[in-house]
Amino acid sequence: IIANSGGVNAVMLALQTHRNQSYVLEYACKALAGIAEGIPDTILFSSRENICNELLTTLAYSTNMEGVVFATMEALCEFCSRDDYFDDQLFIANAVPNIVEAMAKHIHSGDVQQAGCKLLWQLSLKNNEYKQVLGASGAIQALVTALLGHITSTAVVKEALTAIKHISRISANKDALQQSEATDAIRLTIYSNLAESQVLSAALSALNDIAVDTSTHEVTSVSDETMNSVLAATRTHPSDNEVQKIACWLLRSYTFNERNLALMRSSSDELVQLLVSASSLFPEECGERADYVIQKIWLYESKLDRKPAP
Repeated sequence: IIANSGGVNAVMLALQTHRNQSYVLEYACKALAGIAEGIPDTILFSSRENICNELLTTLAYSTNMEGVVFATMEALCEFCSRDDYFDDQLFIANAVPNIVEAMAKHIHSGDVQQAGCKLLWQLSLKNNEYKQVLGASGAIQALVTALLGHITSTAVVKEALTAIKHISRISANKDALQQSEATDAIRLTIYSNLAESQVLSAALSALNDIAVDTSTHEVTSVSDETMNSVLAATRTHPSDNEVQKIACWLLRSYTFNERNLALMRSSSDELVQLLVSASSLFPEECGERADYVIQKIWLYESKLDRKPAP
């Protein structure tokens, strides 16, 4: 009703004529976010260029205004999820640095960090070229900073972890992930959210995509601390289907690196017990992967036993 009654045009006019009035910009962007889903396709198609330009202009010139930044990012999220045109335009307009800058200026705002992480996650769903742009534009560091700055906020953490997971899926971003110490940040997130099974599932899933390089078919080695955090998550929620499924998936991935196998061997007594439990409780989701990990550990131990003494 609002869109059919000229509401979109009215909001556009408000954005254009009140650039210096933060409260007008904030409420205008909130209005757009609220009606985005219900705008008829015909109206959206005819006005999307104007909507996108106004939102991007507002974001670029209002990075110091916390409320405006939050509302603008929320509106962009809504329109990006509605129409791929908006995702494409954000990349064409080189808007990612503005998103990163806005998040850096409002690091203490949980609302801004959540909206920023959600928007970066939305953009990370696109093709690999766009993922590479995100990695090269500071998005990974912004996500890690949000994660550490709001480590006990389930809303922020889940959005950040999901975005990191998707951005991690290309080789070009592996160096940026290492430089930003993303794995260490996720390890700390696990320990800070041991009671939150959904956070742990997202964290384990992100660790898997960071470790696995699908282009080179290689798996990175992880630290003893990271391996212990994975065991802690697995141990804390033995009856949670999703946690156990993703933990078994991750541990299976880790077995493709011999250094990881050495770490797993050092904790093999507890690890095998956890895997046997997961396989027993969730045979369909965990059975095959859990058995595979156990076999790889035993094979590795047998290999060591057969080595001649120096």
